[in-house]
Amino acid sequence: MTTSLYHPTENAIACENEMRLHNRPLYGANLPSVVLSGDRPCLRLAYGQAVCGDLMLAFKRGEQVLWLHDFDDCYTTFKPNLTSWRLSDSRLEGLEPKLESAALTHRSILFGGLFQETNTFNPQPRMRMFAP
Repeated sequence: MTTSLYHPTENAIACENEMRLHNRPLYGANLPSVVLSGDRPCLRLAYGQAVCGDLMLAFKRGEQVLWLHDFDDCYTTFKPNLTSWRLSDSRLEGLEPKLESAALTHRSILFGGLFQETNTFNPQPRMRMFAP
């Protein structure tokens, strides 16, 4: 018997440290648009049959640069029209990004996150990005 890569939580479907990209669609309201999210925080925007581009983010501390989709630990939850990621990596100790991607109404897609240093008293500000 095989085990599932995904497991139910109280209000979502979750996975841990899976590597798939663009396997969870977030559909725009009454539009032929979709954002393809996935097990890792890397997004692809499509409109109709055209791929409009990818959104990939990285974090830099000193000389260390690390793509968010390459972090060692990634806990992902999927809800209707919402994907959330909780990340950590030993190479950027103390950093625990939390990100969300959601399909909103009126042609907008939200990708937001909170970066917080766990070993300091000054948390980093929220980061919000909107795409029309």
